[in-house]
Amino acid sequence: MLKNISNKADILISVREKDFGLVEIAPGVRTDLGPKLSTSITYNNIDGMNKRITFKGQVNQRFDLNSLDEQRREQSSSLMEYSVLTKYSENNILNSELDFSSTLSKTRRRFFSFDADIQKMSFTTSWDANNWFSTSLTYQ
Repeated sequence: MLKNISNKADILISVREKDFGLVEIAPGVRTDLGPKLSTSITYNNIDGMNKRITFKGQVNQRFDLNSLDEQRREQSSSLMEYSVLTKYSENNILNSELDFSSTLSKTRRRFFSFDADIQKMSFTTSWDANNWFSTSLTYQ
């Protein structure tokens, strides 16, 4: 009697990608901005679909007002500057080579002759046609 021996087997491997995040805090001092504190929080691989959301922030206090014009130096008290940003990105939309990202940001910055509150919103769609050609379209 011959034995039914097979050199083949069915193997089932189950893989689950891990959701992960990153928290970053960066205190520091810059000669142009003075003391600063930056932070970043990123959450990657949302729903196991390689979606990402990031929150970034920075606040600083200038050492002096020498970078302002003379009249503003006399009239001005020290101003805290800040920047906050939120970014969302998603790759391979509908199983295609299209990627999408959107960014919202708000900044308060002191320039030589004026103070500015800057708000930005942008949307970017990009497409990788192959290994040597890619294109993107941004609305800001």
